[in-house]
Amino acid sequence: MLNRAKLPDNVDELQALLSAQFTEVEALKRESNAFKLERHALKLTASGNQQEIQRLTLLLDMLRCKLFGQKSEKLNRQIDQLELALEALHITQGERINAQQPEAEIKPPCTAPPRRPLPEHLPRETQTHLPAGNRCPDCGQTVVNL
Repeated sequence: MLNRAKLPDNVDELQALLSAQFTEVEALKRESNAFKLERHALKLTASGNQQEIQRLTLLLDMLRCKLFGQKSEKLNRQIDQLELALEALHITQGERINAQQPEAEIKPPCTAPPRRPLPEHLPRETQTHLPAGNRCPDCGQTVVNL
């Protein structure tokens, strides 16, 4: 971006600079509109898949109700095919959701940094807490240092 001190004094150069700015703004508007259309199309396909999943689920339920009839063998094949189609739609929907999530959102679990040892100049004192006498108060056995 040019600041006020660097602007040319010539009118023709100013018009050329302004024209270039207008062209750049128009290109950015076209790109923005293209992104909006693409986002809208993705929303429509996602909702279309949801409707297809609901339709196939209802159709499967209806066919399962009719399963115990004269032509139940044909219905079994239809049910198997519809179940496969429904499973494929669920898989593609899951893949699309995973593809839309950016990789940056996945964070590794936080780990605490390891502790540094205490400085050497600090005094070290060992304290042993033993019961009165050399016998354990609970079991009565002789206390042994570990």
